[in-house]
Amino acid sequence: MTRYPSFSSASLTLHVRCDDQRRVVDALQRLGRVGAVAGPLRRRWITVFDPRAEFDDGERSRLAKVLSAALECLTLIVSCLKYGRLGIDLFRDGAQAVEYLLDLDYVRGDPSPEKCDRAAEGVAERLLPFCRPGTASVHLDRLLRALEVSSGAMEGSADDLERRAAEREDMARMWHERGLHLPTSIDEAMTWVSAVRDSGAHDVTGVVEALERIQRAEGHTGTGVDASGERSRQDESFARSMRLEADEFRRRAAALRETPRPLRASCADDVLSDLCSLLELDVEVTEHDALHDMPGYPNGFVQVV
Repeated sequence: MTRYPSFSSASLTLHVRCDDQRRVVDALQRLGRVGAVAGPLRRRWITVFDPRAEFDDGERSRLAKVLSAALECLTLIVSCLKYGRLGIDLFRDGAQAVEYLLDLDYVRGDPSPEKCDRAAEGVAERLLPFCRPGTASVHLDRLLRALEVSSGAMEGSADDLERRAAEREDMARMWHERGLHLPTSIDEAMTWVSAVRDSGAHDVTGVVEALERIQRAEGHTGTGVDASGERSRQDESFARSMRLEADEFRRRAAALRETPRPLRASCADDVLSDLCSLLELDVEVTEHDALHDMPGYPNGFVQVV
């Protein structure tokens, strides 16, 4: 059983491949799952919510197993820690048929070929029978290893990482030289974002110049000091974080040049999107683990009583 990360940015959802919502509700009722909710059919899957399984990995897996046995169909647990990690657990006839956990968390270190390949070892062969007709085994294997995604968004090459490092360094330097400051409210932040977007800025210099214009218009000069003569701690922290990011990008670029390896997808969400397409699962229902956030809720959702 995949052990999922407990972060607020992680979504964990349970789906049943069944075209009859009533059958799913009746099965949940027979299993004593009062309070559970079955969503409407979307493509080939029905999403199930059970309060008892919401924060319990073991209970969620037990529910997936018993539902797959009771309905004689596939059940699927999807976990996605935004951008970094993807977990897939597929059950059939009361037993786990597929277990997959991909880690592309670049914050905690580069996704090594060994780590990605271990995650995908043998998974394509086990998952292929449940994919839509015409799915190529080679393509599925490359997708599971994060070597190929339809979006084309791959991690940066060494040159790209060096470019991103230079951008962070330029931002830190200009932030200090021009005395820019961070927004103090959501409304102010949204106003600045709109101003930058309207300016048509396409590089760091353009973004900084747009921010400088709007901050000057609000009465902030480019002195780099506040009324007490000291730079804001938050502003200094932001500039420091830009420099630290630049250092990390340069470290990763150096590692890539020292030991060249295939580039992997830059985002686990892209792998999930392609897998959902192959499994004929609407990716939109995997993005929310709160019932009231589900697309179309409450229309078409049925609760077990």
